Amino acid sequence: MIDVKQATVESAELIFYYPITYSMAKREQLITTAQQHGFSFFHIEDEPKKEYYAGHAISHEGLTQFFYPFIEDKLFPNHWEDRGFSRFSKAWNTDATMHVRGRTIPFTISSVDLIVCPFGIAFIVIRTALRHRMTATDALDFCHFFRVLVPHVKEEKGATITYNEAHYRQTDELIRQQFLPFLSRFFVDYEKLGDEYSHMPFFEDERMFVSGFVRLEEGTQIDDVLLFRIGQLDGTDAMNEPFVSASNMGYIEQYIEAHVLKRWAPQTYRVTSNRAHMQVTTQSEHDAYARVCEFYSVDYYTVVLNYFYKIMLLKLTFEHSEIRWGKEKFVVDELIERITKFSSRYYFDEVIVRSEGREASALLRKHFRITEQYKEIKATLEELYRLQEDQEDERQSTFLFILTVYTVVSGIYGMNVVIDDWKGSIDWGKLAGYTVFEWIAWVLGITGIVLSFTIVGRTAYRGLQTFGRKYRRKKYE
Repeated sequence: MIDVKQATVESAELIFYYPITYSMAKREQLITTAQQHGFSFFHIEDEPKKEYYAGHAISHEGLTQFFYPFIEDKLFPNHWEDRGFSRFSKAWNTDATMHVRGRTIPFTISSVDLIVCPFGIAFIVIRTALRHRMTATDALDFCHFFRVLVPHVKEEKGATITYNEAHYRQTDELIRQQFLPFLSRFFVDYEKLGDEYSHMPFFEDERMFVSGFVRLEEGTQIDDVLLFRIGQLDGTDAMNEPFVSASNMGYIEQYIEAHVLKRWAPQTYRVTSNRAHMQVTTQSEHDAYARVCEFYSVDYYTVVLNYFYKIMLLKLTFEHSEIRWGKEKFVVDELIERITKFSSRYYFDEVIVRSEGREASALLRKHFRITEQYKEIKATLEELYRLQEDQEDERQSTFLFILTVYTVVSGIYGMNVVIDDWKGSIDWGKLAGYTVFEWIAWVLGITGIVLSFTIVGRTAYRGLQTFGRKYRRKKYE
């Protein structure tokens, strides 16, 4: 039995990341609609707005010094029409409550971002804050239940969010009805899947990723069990008792070695998993202020960039898995082109200048399995492309063989056996008097013309289709 020691949370800053896919053809309309609903384009040269960050003052100069220049211009474009991550923010700063298992957890919704990324990916980002003292268990329960967009299993059900006197049992309903009511019509529709969440068929478990800065009561001892619970977002069990999703202390110690950055121990730790990216500290509010500002600035963009890598690779994996074998070579060409653009413009092993930032980014890459996913999808697409090329070559060889036969036979005939009958007005009555060899020449001529037009038409259609698809999306990739 694992001994759980209660800890008190003085305050917590929590950010939830909800990835979506949007139609590239509707990008401009999406952005225009967001601006009409009060979302403002984030420009790195503008004065920082404290209302976006629960009253904290972030440094735009610090942001520009944190990332390498080759990724900085993508993260902070000068205009939303430029290629990159166009962020639109809107302050809310309103209070809400979560009711779960007989407990009430008050929280504040500080602001909401809509980040329109390349390749038809976007993020809804919700900044929340816990301003009342509560147990760490309550704070973890809040993270656990709020991140679940639509609860399906028993351990995800039982929470109700009250906001503006309305009650929501699904976080997804709260987001769509209160913050972004216009968003649904811009989703990519994968209707062939017949799934309620067809706009995001590759989104894992329909749960948001969480990053947080949790400040505990001064003097609290941060032990391995607490760090494990924070990484796993273990709140309470069905009996409303503090919960740990492991019973082996050796396993927990191994988990800590793999998931925890101890650079600032014993006061401050950073825990990263595939669920959450959390900082926990026992510093005073005054001493922790600078760290909170970094959490809202450089840490925020570190998570956004690495989460984009993960979602982009999952999207590519899904798209190549849906290809109809032998019928969509141009789609394979598109996917190869897309991963090449992704690699050359956005995907870099190192994007952060400072060593502590590189360490945090390395943990995210590790637990998002970014490097492994990238290698897998690239190798799979290259192999698929090679096989499709072989099949296309075989098809072209068949066409060339047929055309060669036509050419040889036509050469034997000299194409003058029945050609004279096609001049001027065709006398169809002559067909009845053709000999066998004249019939062969006639059929050969007609089918040869039809075949030639078919090949030219098919090639032109595919060329125009590919050009149209590229034209619609190339500007923002």
